[in-house]
Amino acid sequence: MCYQTLDEAIFHEGLASRLELVEKLSARFSTYNEMPDDDLLELANQYRAEKKSQYPDRIAFNDPIDW
Repeated sequence: MCYQTLDEAIFHEGLASRLELVEKLSARFSTYNEMPDDDLLELANQYRAEKKSQYPDRIAFNDPIDW
């Protein structure tokens, strides 16, 4: 699963604003507040993919059960 919108990325990363997302991603990537939304969303998805690969068991437990 990838984030489809910035609002979704902000919500699921537990942040309150676009600026907080920029600040969070700046620890790993070269980000700035005026960067295009599409570029920021791409970095958010890359960050999520890297985080997921570090903790695969933790992420797996959050997946819905397929009955």
